[in-house]
Amino acid sequence: MNSNSEIYEKITSHEKSTSHGGDIYSRVVEVDFSSNLNPLGMPEAVKDSLGCAANVCERYPDDNCRKFKKCLVQSYLQEETLKSEGVSFEEGQIVFGNGASELIDGIVRAVHPKKAVLFAPTFSEYERAIKKDNDNCRIKKISLSKDNGYAIDDCLSNLCDEETDLLFLCNPNNPTGVLTPRSTIAKIVEQCKEKGTYLVIDECFLELCEDGERHSALHFLKEYEKLIVLRAFTKTYAMAGVRLGYCICGSDKSERNDEIHSKSEEENVLLARRIKEKLPAWNVSGIAQQMGMAALNNFDYLKESVCYIKEQRNLMIAQLEEMGIWCLKGEANYILFRSSIPFYEELLKRKILIRPCDNYEGLGSGYYRIAVKRQEQNELLLKAMLEIVKNWRK
Repeated sequence: MNSNSEIYEKITSHEKSTSHGGDIYSRVVEVDFSSNLNPLGMPEAVKDSLGCAANVCERYPDDNCRKFKKCLVQSYLQEETLKSEGVSFEEGQIVFGNGASELIDGIVRAVHPKKAVLFAPTFSEYERAIKKDNDNCRIKKISLSKDNGYAIDDCLSNLCDEETDLLFLCNPNNPTGVLTPRSTIAKIVEQCKEKGTYLVIDECFLELCEDGERHSALHFLKEYEKLIVLRAFTKTYAMAGVRLGYCICGSDKSERNDEIHSKSEEENVLLARRIKEKLPAWNVSGIAQQMGMAALNNFDYLKESVCYIKEQRNLMIAQLEEMGIWCLKGEANYILFRSSIPFYEELLKRKILIRPCDNYEGLGSGYYRIAVKRQEQNELLLKAMLEIVKNWRK
């Protein structure tokens, strides 16, 4: 008969290879480095908004999030980088969801691809959603090279063909943290536009990157009606428990012909409507909408977050490299590293949870991802890792 410890080891091994980050419920965890949230925590304005939660709980939420959409449009019009370059969109281009993962499902169901393109390694929910919608969908995997820093610059030729229905790009990529520059995004948009391929760019971590908005696909919304930009409040505002994301659908306004322009706008609204129709009714609660609106326009908070993350990330990478651990110098609020030392198991003994990346295609055993958290938590992790390194190298 198996002992409890043996059973626990089997469960842990299975969950390690199949789960996402943030599972603090099936383990004894005091510090979670497996989920990548803003280390500054929720803005005070968001916390204060919960004071009125009882009022919104007494009625059904607005299924179309009308007020929320108006607030989101206005917020983007005030963002310095986007405002200076004339980036804008309409309320009809927005779809809100119960987290970005629900929207990934909705987008895939709306497009119903027969052929799709994914990069590897990348976020696993894209492939899961595609296979759930159509198990016969042909998926072209484009492998990213460690020698090239897992950048996609050398993978741009023949990304898609006339049969390709859908392409997913995570920017910055998860789990690598590599940011794809705007110049490369422009080339991908042009390829997809030429072939008529729906392009989904997942920017759930972008607002936590230095100069992230300069590299956003939002700059191309008016150029391609099949472009969909995906974002979430989860990571940016540390609201993982609320489940709140949104996507913005593009609209081709490059044509001067008013009739063509009008038709393009109509198709754009129809795309957003098609995605919305694939989602459950009342999928965004009144509390989530209230908290989301309170989070908007916290521009100083975002600036402080970006600076803090960059400073802490650089300090963590420097100390990891001093331990002889290979790190990928990404630009997100997490770090990918590689080691032959079983850090997942060793840290879990110390009640610290990190994200093993052995289930990411293109990585495998020995790769791990850690979040950038508060300085005192980061120091706790690094101290524990140094102790483990010393013990394993005796």
